[in-house]
Amino acid sequence: MILGVVSNCWREQLRAGMPLEALIDEAERRALRVIELRQTCLGSFESQNDFIPDVAALERLPSRFPETRFNIALVLPFLSPLTQPDNPVFQAGLEAAHAVAGQATPHLRIVDLQTTDTDVRSIGIDEVARGVATLSAEAASRGVLLSVENSIQPWTLFRRVFDGARRDSTANARVRMCYDAANLRIQPERVDPTAVTRSLRAEELAMIHFKQWDRGRFLECVCDGPIDWRSQIAALAQIGPDVPGLIEIESTEDVWNRIEFSRRYLAERGLECE
Repeated sequence: MILGVVSNCWREQLRAGMPLEALIDEAERRALRVIELRQTCLGSFESQNDFIPDVAALERLPSRFPETRFNIALVLPFLSPLTQPDNPVFQAGLEAAHAVAGQATPHLRIVDLQTTDTDVRSIGIDEVARGVATLSAEAASRGVLLSVENSIQPWTLFRRVFDGARRDSTANARVRMCYDAANLRIQPERVDPTAVTRSLRAEELAMIHFKQWDRGRFLECVCDGPIDWRSQIAALAQIGPDVPGLIEIESTEDVWNRIEFSRRYLAERGLECE
């Protein structure tokens, strides 16, 4: 697995005025080869009032960091039928994904932190799935891979929408998943995270997030807790996904030491990285 990091790990550093390029420099020095550029944590590479990615600025990154793979991540209520392909934030995300892709496939990851399971059920799962398929088709028509992250919605509901969206899409436009086992713990629905991971198929996945949740919050490093990372890594190895894994810990002033701790912790539990 290629190991990387999500830029919201650097929220404290960006707030303190450290340039995003300097943080990417350090990540590259530490052989973190994939950077997910998360909306609200792009520093000068996004507008500071509405956090829209600055496409012209982002275009500089692939040539500045040719050995690093980038993707864009946005917060977008993609489970709501009000979010159509012409949504300006979605369109900006597609443009930004192209801007940072370099020689790789442009990749836009979206997460819905707004639409509840009640909303989805009232709209209808099939209609919501068709809407996600429409967004994925728009991305594919622009040469962009679209992935969606499991988040606040119950896993069983999210899975039904995801499966429906893939059925409603052509092969080249099928949405993929950014899978986050720790997010399973923020829902009232209780599922077995290891069983969920074992249910995944390689062709469904675009990336994996590594983090830990305990006692109502995400933690500052990947460590022991409700998510059993030894069993998670074993399950991922059985799936065999050729996708990047990204550390997404809570931001602290000591973030680099905590990233290194997280890397060692995952390696000790069987994660093999290039």
